[in-house]
Amino acid sequence: MNKLLPFKAWYNGTMHSVYAVKWCKDGVYLLLGDEQSSITVLEDECEICRPTYMYDEYGNAIYEHDIVIVNEIEEDQFKDIVEFAVDGSPMISNEGDSLDSCSLEVIGNRFGNPELLKTIAI
Repeated sequence: MNKLLPFKAWYNGTMHSVYAVKWCKDGVYLLLGDEQSSITVLEDECEICRPTYMYDEYGNAIYEHDIVIVNEIEEDQFKDIVEFAVDGSPMISNEGDSLDSCSLEVIGNRFGNPELLKTIAI
C-alpha cells in the first residue's frame, strides 16, 4: 500500500488528496484520490496546497491557502491566509508573521470558502 503524499489539491470545486505525481514530456500530472479511486489532472488545472507540517489548536493540519483565525497574545483575534515566504517558511500573509508565533484555528480555505475572504483585513 502506498502512502499518500502530504499535499492537497483544489480541483473542480473539491479538495482532493494528492496520491502521486507523474512527470511527462507534455507536463506534470497529479493523481488525485487514493489507490482505489483516483483521477489524473495536469498540475496547471488545479491549485496545490502545500503542507506546513504544523497543526492548529484543535489538531487540524494547516495547509497553504487555509484561512485561519489568529490569536496573538497581546492583540485581538483576526483572520488571515496561510502562505509561504520566499525562504519557504509558512507565514500569515498580511502580517508576515511566522505560524509558530501565534495560536491558530483553521476555519476554511480560499477556494472552498470564498465568503471568508471578505472578512480578512488587507
